[in-house]
Amino acid sequence: MKRTTEVLERCGSLGAALLCFAVLSVEAQSTPKVFFACYVSATGTVYRIKEPGLATQCTNKNHIEFSWIDGVPGYDHGALNGLADDDHPQYVLADGTRSTTNGFAITGTLGVGAVPATGPGARFMWYPGKLAFRAGNAGGAEWDDARIGLNSYALGSQVEASGRSSTAMGISTIASGTVSLAWGEGSIASGNFSVAMGRRASTNAHQGSFVYGDVSDPTRSVLANLDNSVVVRAQHVWFGTSGDQPTSAAGYLTADGVIASTAGGFKFPDGSVQTTAAAGGANGTPDNTPNTLVQRDGSGGFAAGSVQLGQLSVSGGGISGSGTFGTGSI
Repeated sequence: MKRTTEVLERCGSLGAALLCFAVLSVEAQSTPKVFFACYVSATGTVYRIKEPGLATQCTNKNHIEFSWIDGVPGYDHGALNGLADDDHPQYVLADGTRSTTNGFAITGTLGVGAVPATGPGARFMWYPGKLAFRAGNAGGAEWDDARIGLNSYALGSQVEASGRSSTAMGISTIASGTVSLAWGEGSIASGNFSVAMGRRASTNAHQGSFVYGDVSDPTRSVLANLDNSVVVRAQHVWFGTSGDQPTSAAGYLTADGVIASTAGGFKFPDGSVQTTAAAGGANGTPDNTPNTLVQRDGSGGFAAGSVQLGQLSVSGGGISGSGTFGTGSI
């Protein structure tokens, strides 16, 4: 204890104290051991705790508790190496300097170094070697080096951003395409410059595609089957310029405004394409075309066609009819 007291008197800062304790620990033992101490910022002194005859915790709430492991490669403070192997959770060290104001910066060099952590587990990770950021939980190897894209970002649980400049957010999403975005649950943006959003949406390796999937059928995925396409699976799609979506939609696609076609016209389920609207009224045909028959079916639809007129011949008893003049309708 005398030796410890003598060294403490020479430890005027936290960094110096660490070096002093490293010397003590090396002299005292050759097997790995965890050491605990408290730093007094007001005086720049350090005192040991959690050892026989010593306090079990810091004696003042303003004192900073820290720890280190001696005798284990990567943690030994006997050779601090710019404090890169520091294990103190209370602050961030950069090049041996501790800053407590105006934020902090963790720097690095592109293409240098290895991924800080691998395998499953919860973590907050910045990987300068690939300019990549991860926060949340890895379920397996999705945050290992091989599955981290250059300049990528992943936030959530079991999300993977393996494409260059890709972003994955949510739960079990994958952004493997270049400059791709996967957002939601189980969505996959595998096409370059593609976006997959919602639940179980997939761009299906088609570049430039946008896919949105809702939760109406959680057992199926909605896929893009062409490049540069927009695919939406939804019970109701509404476009409007004023107000909110009505609670009782008129159909799967509702527009609060004009739908315009600048070329090509509109294609109907029977395969026909119409480029102009009928000129007649609801009870007529275009230009009141003569010799035209109009029929209405049970679903409310109308059909019009030309009628070829000819002579009417009757055999037998002739034609008879009855009624009252001036009553009834055609």
